[in-house]
Amino acid sequence: MEIKTSNPEHEEALHAMVRSFCPEARVLESHSGHINYELTRVRSCAGGGAAAEARANTRLGCGRLQEVSLAQVFATVEAERGALEVIDYAVSQTSLEQVFLGFAKRQEESQQ
Repeated sequence: MEIKTSNPEHEEALHAMVRSFCPEARVLESHSGHINYELTRVRSCAGGGAAAEARANTRLGCGRLQEVSLAQVFATVEAERGALEVIDYAVSQTSLEQVFLGFAKRQEESQQ
Protein backbone atom coordinates (compact mmCIF):
# COMPACT_ATOMS: atom_id res chain seq x y z
CA MET A 1 0.00 0.00 0.00
CA GLU A 2 1.29 3.44 -0.91
CA ILE A 3 0.07 6.66 0.68
CA LYS A 4 1.08 10.20 -0.24
CA THR A 5 0.28 13.15 1.97
CA SER A 6 0.86 16.82 1.24
CA ASN A 7 1.95 17.31 4.87
CA PRO A 8 4.78 15.03 6.08
CA GLU A 9 3.90 15.97 9.68
CA HIS A 10 0.97 13.54 9.39
CA GLU A 11 3.22 10.47 8.97
CA GLU A 12 2.77 9.23 12.55
CA ALA A 13 -1.01 9.62 12.29
CA LEU A 14 -0.92 7.73 8.96
CA HIS A 15 1.05 4.90 10.61
CA ALA A 16 -1.59 4.72 13.36
CA MET A 17 -4.39 4.69 10.78
CA VAL A 18 -2.83 1.84 8.80
CA ARG A 19 -2.14 -0.18 11.94
CA SER A 20 -5.77 0.31 13.00
CA PHE A 21 -6.88 -2.01 10.18
CA CYS A 22 -3.67 -4.03 9.81
CA PRO A 23 -1.60 -4.26 13.03
CA GLU A 24 1.05 -6.34 11.23
CA ALA A 25 1.67 -3.58 8.64
CA ARG A 26 5.33 -2.85 8.01
CA VAL A 27 6.79 0.41 6.68
CA LEU A 28 8.98 -0.38 3.68
CA GLU A 29 9.86 3.20 2.74
CA SER A 30 9.03 6.61 4.13
CA HIS A 31 10.23 9.92 2.76
CA SER A 32 8.75 13.38 2.27
CA GLY A 33 5.18 12.30 2.91
CA HIS A 34 5.33 9.24 0.64
CA ILE A 35 4.95 6.02 2.63
CA ASN A 36 5.04 2.47 1.28
CA TYR A 37 3.61 -0.25 3.54
CA GLU A 38 3.56 -4.02 3.36
CA LEU A 39 0.16 -5.29 4.48
CA THR A 40 0.49 -8.91 5.54
CA ARG A 41 -3.04 -10.20 5.02
CA VAL A 42 -5.56 -8.41 2.83
CA ARG A 43 -8.61 -10.30 1.63
CA SER A 44 -10.23 -9.38 -1.66
CA CYS A 45 -13.49 -10.67 -3.09
CA ALA A 46 -11.56 -13.22 -5.16
CA GLY A 47 -10.98 -15.47 -2.16
CA GLY A 48 -8.70 -18.44 -2.65
CA GLY A 49 -9.97 -20.98 -0.20
CA ALA A 50 -8.40 -22.72 2.75
CA ALA A 51 -5.46 -24.03 0.73
CA ALA A 52 -4.47 -20.53 -0.39
CA GLU A 53 -4.81 -19.25 3.18
CA ALA A 54 -2.63 -22.08 4.49
CA ARG A 55 0.03 -21.31 1.85
CA ALA A 56 -0.04 -17.61 2.75
CA ASN A 57 0.28 -18.35 6.46
CA THR A 58 3.19 -20.72 5.81
CA ARG A 59 4.91 -18.20 3.54
CA LEU A 60 4.54 -15.50 6.17
CA GLY A 61 5.96 -17.80 8.82
CA CYS A 62 3.15 -17.38 11.28
CA GLY A 63 -0.03 -18.97 12.46
CA ARG A 64 -3.42 -17.35 12.09
CA LEU A 65 -3.30 -13.69 11.06
CA GLN A 66 -6.04 -11.11 11.20
CA GLU A 67 -7.57 -10.55 7.79
CA VAL A 68 -8.60 -7.15 6.62
CA SER A 69 -10.88 -6.58 3.65
CA LEU A 70 -10.10 -4.17 0.86
CA ALA A 71 -13.41 -2.49 1.60
CA GLN A 72 -12.21 -1.79 5.15
CA VAL A 73 -8.90 -0.39 3.85
CA PHE A 74 -10.62 1.98 1.42
CA ALA A 75 -13.31 3.03 3.91
CA THR A 76 -10.72 3.87 6.57
CA VAL A 77 -8.46 5.83 4.23
CA GLU A 78 -11.39 7.72 2.70
CA ALA A 79 -12.70 8.63 6.16
CA GLU A 80 -9.31 10.07 7.18
CA ARG A 81 -8.25 11.43 3.79
CA GLY A 82 -9.10 15.08 4.45
CA ALA A 83 -7.78 15.28 8.01
CA LEU A 84 -4.46 13.65 7.09
CA GLU A 85 -4.15 15.55 3.80
CA VAL A 86 -3.85 12.34 1.75
CA ILE A 87 -3.41 13.33 -1.88
CA ASP A 88 -3.07 9.82 -3.30
CA TYR A 89 -3.10 6.20 -2.20
CA ALA A 90 -2.99 2.79 -3.82
CA VAL A 91 -3.30 -0.83 -2.78
CA SER A 92 -1.74 -3.46 -5.01
CA GLN A 93 -0.30 -6.93 -4.96
CA THR A 94 3.44 -7.29 -4.61
CA SER A 95 5.10 -7.43 -8.01
CA LEU A 96 7.75 -9.99 -8.91
CA GLU A 97 10.26 -7.15 -9.12
CA GLN A 98 9.46 -6.05 -5.55
CA VAL A 99 9.90 -9.62 -4.31
CA PHE A 100 13.26 -9.89 -6.07
CA LEU A 101 14.49 -6.51 -4.77
CA GLY A 102 13.45 -7.41 -1.23
CA PHE A 103 15.25 -10.75 -1.47
CA ALA A 104 18.39 -9.07 -2.84
CA LYS A 105 18.31 -6.45 -0.08
CA ARG A 106 18.03 -9.11 2.65
CA GLN A 107 20.92 -11.08 1.11
CA GLU A 108 23.08 -7.96 0.99
CA GLU A 109 22.27 -7.10 4.61
CA SER A 110 23.10 -10.62 5.79
CA GLN A 111 26.52 -10.47 4.09
CA GLN A 112 27.54 -7.27 5.89
